[in-house]
Amino acid sequence: MQSSYLRSSDAQTNGVLLRIDEKLKQLKTKGISHSDRKLLKTRFQIIWGEDDGTQTVKAGTAWRKSRARDVYTEIQKISGHLFLPAVLAITPTECTKKSTESVLDHILHIDDHEPFCFTLNSTAKKFLETAAVEHGFSGNRGYLHFMQTVFPQS
Repeated sequence: MQSSYLRSSDAQTNGVLLRIDEKLKQLKTKGISHSDRKLLKTRFQIIWGEDDGTQTVKAGTAWRKSRARDVYTEIQKISGHLFLPAVLAITPTECTKKSTESVLDHILHIDDHEPFCFTLNSTAKKFLETAAVEHGFSGNRGYLHFMQTVFPQS
């Protein structure tokens, strides 16, 4: 059953919101899966990683990553708890589509974000901390805020 908060009359928007809702439910009950870990390393690098300039990147790829970073960062600003499920549910390529704007707008207009709150276990925390060190974003303000959101007791 899809959360009433994450439901839209637009079919395309509703499809993305449904994927976010399903990922949120999984995170609440089972935590971060093995396949999620692979995705997160890549997507967190897009969001919080620094470009060291050693790789040649096509202009289209750079634009897609920049747009994805903007979308993911905007979702984090709106709702720290919807950030992780959204990062897992929305691909960087989807972030470049106009339909993503309606998803952002929908999330922005949700009045109560309390139903989206969750915490992760110590295994997930260790994974996230290790990934941050390995990829050089352990001091990034966005990463630190994210960690405080999903591990408020720390």
